[in-house]
Amino acid sequence: MDNNDKLIKKRKDEKRKRQIIKNRVILIFILIVFIVLLIFLIQRIVFSVIDYNNVAENSSVTQQDRPNINNNNGGTHGSANDYVVFETDNNINNETSSDSSSDRSDSSGETSSSTSSSSFVSTESSTSSENTNTPETPEVPASPEVSETANIDKTKWNLLLVNPWNKLPENFSVEKTTLKNGHSIDSRAYPYLQKMIDDARAEGLQPLICSSYRTVERQQQLFDAQVKKYLNMGYSIDDAEAEAAKWVAIPGTSEHHTALALDIVATSYQILDSSQEKTAEQKWLMANSYKYGFVLRYPKDKTDITGIVYEPWHYRFVGVEAAKEMYENKMCLEEYLSQ
Repeated sequence: MDNNDKLIKKRKDEKRKRQIIKNRVILIFILIVFIVLLIFLIQRIVFSVIDYNNVAENSSVTQQDRPNINNNNGGTHGSANDYVVFETDNNINNETSSDSSSDRSDSSGETSSSTSSSSFVSTESSTSSENTNTPETPEVPASPEVSETANIDKTKWNLLLVNPWNKLPENFSVEKTTLKNGHSIDSRAYPYLQKMIDDARAEGLQPLICSSYRTVERQQQLFDAQVKKYLNMGYSIDDAEAEAAKWVAIPGTSEHHTALALDIVATSYQILDSSQEKTAEQKWLMANSYKYGFVLRYPKDKTDITGIVYEPWHYRFVGVEAAKEMYENKMCLEEYLSQ
């Protein structure tokens, strides 16, 4: 073999080796990409399952426990159907975990007798801007008598309207009284709440507060969790948000942001559904809460006006005068303010 033939063979061998190396590099790259994609897919599946389970486990009120949006006792919702949502927390277990413990003296009561005026309040008062102080225990009103001739100022703090069409005012802040179970309420409404709970207990009842003040940020977390749930079920982002809005109020539109709203249930029946109205606690509250400035905020026959489905557990402080007029004339807050 002459030198030319050797040279040609050598070049062919080198070219073949380079091709083999190139093919191996390409193959390794493809394998790496495949492994990365596989790991990413597994993580997505695992995280989706964890997130879904967390949403389910953290909620003491499952979807099947909730009244059906289109078939609840409030009937159909007409043109307001797009705005009909549940005002209550879809992750209620987080807010009632302390209630379920042995320390329930603030809401469920350790005994069936009336508690002292300080049983509801802790030693702290806070505002939404996180400033805290230690005020004196609010004085519980001697009696919730109504002034028949009082003029009602509909622009007052206790008549603040927050609903699907009226968002919470920007830079809203409120001084709150923190209850022993971690819930809180506007300090100005606290004495009336205490008096109402004490009187209910004096009747042998056991009302339990399961939800109260909620920040917009907290509401955003609940809403995002519900959206993610529908995204994991294959919904588009628009459809997922639309479905989530039927179960969790859009952040900024929940009345819980005002610190004037409370979800109160019977200790013996802590499921948020239409059967709550059959409990002795709800019957008493529906008949007497107005005497203390509270109203059942979302009656079954006002869904088209409030934009919220019937919730026989959601009470709102509006003041004694307004509550009396709303109760006697069977008005919701929207109707009262539109006079």
